[in-house]
Amino acid sequence: SRGPFFLARDLPADPGARDAVLLSVMGGGHDLGIDGIGGGNAVINKVAIIGPGSVPGADVDYLFAQVRVREGIVDTSPN
Repeated sequence: SRGPFFLARDLPADPGARDAVLLSVMGGGHDLGIDGIGGGNAVINKVAIIGPGSVPGADVDYLFAQVRVREGIVDTSPN
């Protein structure tokens, strides 16, 4: 698996713009993901987005994203 970590503050706040950045980093635009750090198989393309806790008692917010390069999809629904 490939799993870069990003600070939430370093990514666009807008989910669509954020997803475009993640697709680009992971290799969006090429079926095999050879122009980024990801690969063609969605199972191995994972991203973690970390930020300060947004709810009482939580020190950290963690957003997991599965990046499906071939389909151009960033899936955060497993959260």
